[in-house]
Amino acid sequence: MNFTEQKYYDILQENAKKNPGKPAVVMGEKCLTYSSLMAKIDHVSSFLIEHGVNSGDHVVLWSSACPEWLCVY
Repeated sequence: MNFTEQKYYDILQENAKKNPGKPAVVMGEKCLTYSSLMAKIDHVSSFLIEHGVNSGDHVVLWSSACPEWLCVY
């Protein structure tokens, strides 16, 4: 399977399994490991689903630049 056939989430999940403690995102002094990034992504995903957001729905993101922005991408 090449990169274009994989989903963003699947690529991150694969890397989190192989390298859970390695940095996934570094921005200034902030660093998220692959495992912490996946935990945040799963948390945001669960929150949105619990509040009725479905696949294909549009959600507004209002945020300054931060590593956590990737959790809702």
